Amino acid sequence: MVGFLHTCSWRKVPLLSLFRQYQSCYFRQQILVLPCNTTITTTTTGTGSIRNFTTDKPKLGMLLVRSANLQRYCHSSGGNKIETPAAAATNSPPPFESNILRLLAAHIHHRSLYHPPHQPVTEYNGFTVEDRPGEQWITLRGKSTEDEHIKIEATMFDGSVCSPPSAAECSGEDVRLHISLLVDIWKGDGNELLELVCSAWPDSLEIQKVYIFRRDNSPIGPYMGPNVRGLKLALASGLYEFLRTRGVNDDLSLFLHEYMMNKDKGELINWLGKVKKFFET
Repeated sequence: MVGFLHTCSWRKVPLLSLFRQYQSCYFRQQILVLPCNTTITTTTTGTGSIRNFTTDKPKLGMLLVRSANLQRYCHSSGGNKIETPAAAATNSPPPFESNILRLLAAHIHHRSLYHPPHQPVTEYNGFTVEDRPGEQWITLRGKSTEDEHIKIEATMFDGSVCSPPSAAECSGEDVRLHISLLVDIWKGDGNELLELVCSAWPDSLEIQKVYIFRRDNSPIGPYMGPNVRGLKLALASGLYEFLRTRGVNDDLSLFLHEYMMNKDKGELINWLGKVKKFFET
């Protein structure tokens, strides 16, 4: 792959006549195109050989390098010598990587200064909140009675809809973000649990499906139940009331959206830091 093409001064010399003034030298996988009347000297050191190229045309120099292991070539301060400092190659990153590092550092600083995440809460309305950095969900655990257990698994934002739904285009203020919930409820050491698949919107909780599972997560039967929207209103209302009395309600949806907004800020800063660390190594 071509490492780089460097020109000192093209002036107004036609391209074809310029190439006729050059000779080619081949060193393994390196191809050097140098001006004619170039003196090549080789110096052997303990770490290898260094080839120096001296030309009598200091203002017409072109170096075309093809090498998979090329580090850097440079001009001497006098302008009439091109050398290959293989033994003195530096570990500084290429310019484009340095630019990425600079942009990442600036973005991390901006996010940390103007959009910093606050310390997340560990309890909410009788539920303990379990959150591990890097994961895209959180777990809430609680009890409605002494022997009834509740576990809620909530994802980070996994979708959105326009508000109103008929809007052709959505702006930032017209988007309603979506969070998926799995609500598991079981009693004592029983082998069965009730699982409700829910959608948490910024201002409401919506039940999608209701399943009965064994504690080993295998379904009791092949029939997985209808969509709750298709149930009669009285039965659907009873399921909503069943969850509300256990703290799984519209207020929980609002809490989850605020929590995930904050979690998203922290995860973004952590991700930027990991990408920056990759380019630094």
